[in-house]
Amino acid sequence: FFFQAEDGIRDFCLSRGLGDVYKRQPLRPEPLELIMKDTEELIIPCMTKWQHPSFFAYFPSGSTHPGVIGDMIATAFNNPSFTWVANPATNELDNVVSDWIVRMCALPKKFLFSSKGGGSSLPSTTEAILLSLHVAKHRKMKELGITVSDPRILKLVAYYTETAHSAINKAILIKDIPHSRAIPFTYDEEKRDFAVSLDIFKRMIEEDLQQGLIPFFLLSTIGTTSYCGIDPTKELGAIAKEYKMWYTVDAAYAGAALICPEFRILGVGLDYCDSIAINLGKWLLCEISAAFIFVGNRLEFIELNGGKIDPAYLRNKYSARAQDIDQKDWAIGLST
Repeated sequence: FFFQAEDGIRDFCLSRGLGDVYKRQPLRPEPLELIMKDTEELIIPCMTKWQHPSFFAYFPSGSTHPGVIGDMIATAFNNPSFTWVANPATNELDNVVSDWIVRMCALPKKFLFSSKGGGSSLPSTTEAILLSLHVAKHRKMKELGITVSDPRILKLVAYYTETAHSAINKAILIKDIPHSRAIPFTYDEEKRDFAVSLDIFKRMIEEDLQQGLIPFFLLSTIGTTSYCGIDPTKELGAIAKEYKMWYTVDAAYAGAALICPEFRILGVGLDYCDSIAINLGKWLLCEISAAFIFVGNRLEFIELNGGKIDPAYLRNKYSARAQDIDQKDWAIGLST
């Protein structure tokens, strides 16, 4: 049964026994039978059933037997893989699967490891967006010779489409971006639908330039969380290129649709992108922590993401030979 949220949800859960759990922290190991009994009687009744066929909130998050088995295998080995030498198989497999996804979704070839690009798995698309914003900021600082003490750092401005996921708002806050603009939607009489206003977007940029601001980042979406809307990737990408902005596409929700040839029209213009995020935990029936980021220039991405931060305990001859083989250089965490 699907547990419907209501004002008294917490009281309901506590009345079903979870209140007692707070008070009876086990001091000794408990038998598996008791653990399973608690799971069935105390935990499951108080869960929001994301796997229930009647669950339509947020986004699809279908768990499958292959996904569960994959998680079991990974958990059984439990090998941290922050550097290649720490776990060669995981690092190599991550690269292989990244290229599989690029080919499977017919993404531009520049995102393949055989080109200058590449990809990596991440805990969430939110981290992919944060990393893209971080790298975009440092690329613009490098381009204009801006240091952290330069007052021009307070002139940076980021843009995102109005219905983008709130992850971009959090990323902007974390990265202390002083100015940000939401590109509004307007009603298109010809298409009889709401769409991003490209004219308004260009006008926003020109007004910001007149105010002495520095455009550096643009985010659009393939599959908005609110209603699975598709932003005009090609048109927005052309504008980003014109004004020398880093362009990232959040395709976490509907990017998986690019697997189907009949839906690849949604990917037109992705060659403009500097980075793309796709989450396999949405439509591709993987477990929830299965996001990927793809970049067009992996060495630039790694350099601007902090470069090779290698304390003595992480140094090894393999990482010294190559600048792009360690998973830690693609993510926020230096270890797992």
